[in-house]
Amino acid sequence: MNRYIRYAALIGSCLLVSACEQGTAPAPSTFIPTTTFVPASSVKIDTRIAGLSWDPEAYFIALAGCQIDGSHVPMCRPCPVCDPFPPFLSEGLPMFSRAAVTGAAISAWDPITQATVGTPIAPAPNGFFEVEGVPSRADVPFFMFSSGEGTTNEPPLPPNGPGYPGPTIVPTTYFPTVSMRPINTMFSTCTSQESVVIGRNGVLEAVAKHLTENLGRPTLVADFMDPTRYHSVAVVVTHHAGNQALRAPADGISLEGTQGEVYVLDWAPLPADTLRSARGFIVTNEATSPVGFNVVLMRATNPRPEAITYKFNDTKTDSVSRRPWAFRELQIPPFAGMVTYIGAQAGYAPVDGIPRSSLGIPPYLCVPGVL
Repeated sequence: MNRYIRYAALIGSCLLVSACEQGTAPAPSTFIPTTTFVPASSVKIDTRIAGLSWDPEAYFIALAGCQIDGSHVPMCRPCPVCDPFPPFLSEGLPMFSRAAVTGAAISAWDPITQATVGTPIAPAPNGFFEVEGVPSRADVPFFMFSSGEGTTNEPPLPPNGPGYPGPTIVPTTYFPTVSMRPINTMFSTCTSQESVVIGRNGVLEAVAKHLTENLGRPTLVADFMDPTRYHSVAVVVTHHAGNQALRAPADGISLEGTQGEVYVLDWAPLPADTLRSARGFIVTNEATSPVGFNVVLMRATNPRPEAITYKFNDTKTDSVSRRPWAFRELQIPPFAGMVTYIGAQAGYAPVDGIPRSSLGIPPYLCVPGVL
């Protein structure tokens, strides 16, 4: 014990001496800090994009079914006395579950390289996906791309209950589809994306029948994917004003493009007539679509434009729903060999009367019209 005490005293005295000893000033440093600038392009930063894979035709038919039989439980409302489900794009809603597409390879589309980026991923059974490895950049946005595989799956219903409301959602096979909702991967505030797929037996089959029977231009649905015949095949769907997840179709909206042929679609429950597609769509001579579906074809017999301008006009007036609604003019490049999906959601016209088309679009909002 005495030995340990002596060691402690010795160490204490050494510390005391070193603490009290007067030191000398250090020599001046010759080190001069410098700044090395590294270009941002040399730093690889990736972004993960999450969202939902879905079929807008199937969703519309599910929504129409709830208009036909709105009392249906559980597809249209959670209980007999409950309010109906809102037509939102959400994996938690039964209507969306009928339109969720699984089995497709989802990635991001780069309009600069005209190629996909990111690690392709197959959506979960509820349509949810996460694409990793998309480059982060602050200038040109990306778009979601579906390779065209996949299928919808009707969710199970309670045993001994009613069948699905309204008409059957006829299964289909899909075309490669790019969704024109811009994604800024550097400074974005959007929280969820969507990757849409368009099938062969819906609006495009109806247009092919119309071209063949009414216009004398024999057309197969597969011809729409032939770059030697079409610079662009766009499916344009207009949606109600409101929440960004709202996917209720907006009727009474006229559409015109600076190039291309505009075909207006209507829908009715099956059985189909000779000009109606297997899913119930048909080309109409009306000026506006009562269901919000339009198809714009840019034939390859004309020079390929740098962009096609899509202009919308609400032809209805309603003070309760604050119509006419306002739409932004969209400039979309033509993409051959795939379907271009344009989901155009209406907005409420500014109360001060400023034309909505004159308002700038912040590039971080992920709304159509930014490219």
